Amino acid sequence: MGYKKGKPNEWKTDNFKYAFMFTVATLLVYLIAFASPYWLQLYATVPYDFKNMGLWEICLDNYVFREDGFIRVFDGCYWSFAIELEDRRRIFNPAYFVVCQVFSVGVLLSVGVCCMIMSMIFLRATGEQKWTYWILSTILCLLMTISSALIFVILVIVGVKSGDRVWMPRADLIWLSWGYAAACLANLFAAIAAFFYGKDAKAFWGAQAPIIEMFGFPMSRQGDAGLEPPPESGSVFAY
Repeated sequence: MGYKKGKPNEWKTDNFKYAFMFTVATLLVYLIAFASPYWLQLYATVPYDFKNMGLWEICLDNYVFREDGFIRVFDGCYWSFAIELEDRRRIFNPAYFVVCQVFSVGVLLSVGVCCMIMSMIFLRATGEQKWTYWILSTILCLLMTISSALIFVILVIVGVKSGDRVWMPRADLIWLSWGYAAACLANLFAAIAAFFYGKDAKAFWGAQAPIIEMFGFPMSRQGDAGLEPPPESGSVFAY
């Protein structure tokens, strides 16, 4: 891949454009999964006190805390950390599910930083040096790789534990719903975006543009006969 004078180099790489599209797609799709209360869902034809659950919300149907002396009945959707659910919070939100919630926030922060960096690039706020785009492409690749890894961990934990009867007593009646599917799609988009960012960074580095602009001279002096040592001396200092 060659880099010519003119517009900033990121406009000349298809890799960067593809990575941008998949980064935006990751953010939009994961926002849907993040806010969705339909990661776990009960089959519609089954009468049961549990209805559906997302990362931050749980919906119940005439659910009764059997250990509650006041025999309170919960009907409707509640925030996972609502005061009303304080007595059963450890049941609905075990430690591994809290880890998923923390990781989900980390994913949003990571992808959000990527979008902010992308905005800076498109608004020319990062300068037009080739080494700048190489560094930013590398950072973006790392951030999207981290995002994909975190989403993958969330998917594995929720997917495996959805069959745990300690957490979900009627796990045989519960299925992974469209919120979980949206997270799977976001994971795929994040991995693809990381691939294109890495490919773009590798192309910049392979062109030696970052090296030349950062240090002011090429790392290789092939073809510069004036700096070659005399063949008879054998010394690198005999110029």
